[in-house]
Amino acid sequence: RWNNNPSRYLQRAQSICGVKSREHLATCSILSDLVSTSFISVVKTAAGSLHGWCHMNIGGAWDCGHINVVKAIEEHPDWTWIKDCLSSLWQLWQNSMISGVVSCPHSCSLETSFEDCRCYSRDYDLNNLSYSEAKAILTRTKFWDLLENTLDVDDDDGNNGNSSLPTDDDANRLDDDYRRRRLLGKDNSSRVEATIWAAELVASVGQLGAFATPYSSTNDPLFWPLHTFLVKMIDTTRINPVNQPMNYSWSSHYTATWYNQDHCPSSQTHKPPFDRRLGLEHRKPGMDMRARYTNAELLKLLDVKNEELPYVYDHWVSGVCDMDSGALPTLD
Repeated sequence: RWNNNPSRYLQRAQSICGVKSREHLATCSILSDLVSTSFISVVKTAAGSLHGWCHMNIGGAWDCGHINVVKAIEEHPDWTWIKDCLSSLWQLWQNSMISGVVSCPHSCSLETSFEDCRCYSRDYDLNNLSYSEAKAILTRTKFWDLLENTLDVDDDDGNNGNSSLPTDDDANRLDDDYRRRRLLGKDNSSRVEATIWAAELVASVGQLGAFATPYSSTNDPLFWPLHTFLVKMIDTTRINPVNQPMNYSWSSHYTATWYNQDHCPSSQTHKPPFDRRLGLEHRKPGMDMRARYTNAELLKLLDVKNEELPYVYDHWVSGVCDMDSGALPTLD
């Protein structure tokens, strides 16, 4: 609904709201970050370092309303967080729609111009936002969570921070005013201007290349090899001798930032809607086909070394990077 693009052809842009990407596909040095004995750490690192940035940077975005991102970067070189926002722009725009910050047409005819079909805000005048309204927009769209997840920043005491979400027992990190100071700077006038500008960006929903969207990205032929690459990197890391024994536990509480919901059913005992029809009935004739796997059971099942699983890869080539690269060791 927030990507009513009338084009009959697959589209990509070489920039995000006019800012050209400087990212590049994963190299062996980047793959070295996947060395970990924690499976959940491997998954998070792979999703971020290898894949998370791909969608926005390859798909791109344009027609970003009255916001001039290039000019803002030139006039405010200290606003280094802008480029991090751009990598998460589709999530922010989606959260704008889901949260009700903007309203989007369900559909438009091919003859309708994008200006007449774009999402708009009923509750806010984007040309005349107040500071309090801007703060409300950024809170409703989970801007602070998304930005904090992409930055390594210093806290108010000068200590180096990290990009993890705030914990329940850290009251300061759960306070949006604290996070505004921490992420946008301590100078009040600059922080007010930055907050209003960021809210305008979040609510100025433009056009996205297919690959930049969560639902149309499969139309781009790059989707399939890039996702297959991501999964194979995780599988390779999972059986890498350097990472053994691997810890497969994880927290049952997950606060979503990519989607405007409070919790995802990610506990180890949760049963996703996948039945047991994975080819195992040929190996275990008495298996109950009506039963479902828990998350933990499914994870254990989909191990490339599991001899009970009849398929994962048609062809497996051990090793990803050369030993001399200092990245993932060649597997025996």
